[in-house]
Amino acid sequence: MIKNFLVILFFLLINLFVKAQNFEGKVLYRNTFVSKLPNISEEKFKKLIGSEQLYVIKLNCDK
Repeated sequence: MIKNFLVILFFLLINLFVKAQNFEGKVLYRNTFVSKLPNISEEKFKKLIGSEQLYVIKLNCDK
């Protein structure tokens, strides 16, 4: 019981001294498809869903 309390207290106290970092970046996902349907080709999936997805992330963690 005391050990659990000390672990929880440790994580609560460390949260006071840890500073978050700012992050800025881009994440690019490239998708490939394999069609299991005979009447829909992989190219049709690419046109419907897209072959790339770009996410721009900017996190400002200043307090």
